Amino acid sequence: MSITLNIPPLIRHIVAERAVNIEGNTIGECLTDFISRFPEARDYIFDREGQLYDHILILHNGMSAYCGGLVTSVNPGDVLNLLFMITGG
Repeated sequence: MSITLNIPPLIRHIVAERAVNIEGNTIGECLTDFISRFPEARDYIFDREGQLYDHILILHNGMSAYCGGLVTSVNPGDVLNLLFMITGG
């Protein structure tokens, strides 16, 4: 099933597109598909243990996917956004 992933400016140099179509039944599967096609983006999104970085926010059709996390189901035509929250002090 085709899901649109909007690419944030921080990793757009890797993808060279504002959005890509990815496949999967869950957000996690979609991100796995994305990383399989653009492995250079992995270190921006996942830590060494393969966990999503705390400063990454995923929006699923404009709503936070925080509660369901990577196991949140997606449907054809859904849109995902990766947001990199600003951290530091």
